[in-house]
Amino acid sequence: MTVDLQCADRQGCDHGASPRAYQNYERGEREIPAALLKALYDAFAIDPLWVLTGPGEEPIDGGIRPNPALVEDVVLAVDQWLQRRRKTLPLAKKAQLISLLYEHFLGEGEVETKHLNSMLLLAS
Repeated sequence: MTVDLQCADRQGCDHGASPRAYQNYERGEREIPAALLKALYDAFAIDPLWVLTGPGEEPIDGGIRPNPALVEDVVLAVDQWLQRRRKTLPLAKKAQLISLLYEHFLGEGEVETKHLNSMLLLAS
């Protein structure tokens, strides 16, 4: 998956990551931090779920604008839960989990701790 940041060789992009870090994220060698997902969304309107799941070459426009605050809450909640328990998930599994949680909480409007814990216990 490649994210076109509309910056010549990414030199003009100052979103907290070096060009090498972007390459590592694109190749799936490192997990992209939640803060960087939010920065990309704010600067370029890049759907964070597309960045995490990469359904194809271009983001799918479902006609519904993502809720960036909820995306950030879900990603941070998952990261914090895993860190507190000193657990990790394979990147693809983590992305799927975040996507499922986001879709669930989109209907709720906020992150529900009980459901989050249940899903993370199943996944880890």
